[in-house]
Amino acid sequence: MTLEDVVAKCAEAGVKVHNSQLSRIERGMAQPRPRLRADLARVLGIADVLDVDAEGGADA
Repeated sequence: MTLEDVVAKCAEAGVKVHNSQLSRIERGMAQPRPRLRADLARVLGIADVLDVDAEGGADA
């Protein structure tokens, strides 16, 4: 999956993110805010693997 694919999936889900932002996150040059982290996990189908809630925090 390319960054453009992820950006497109995010756009379909109503998540605003730019491919340059995802690139910085992927390369370890930036950390996503908790909300974006949760949105990305949800869009990519890994929210339960990362154990994040809708606000980006860890579930208790």
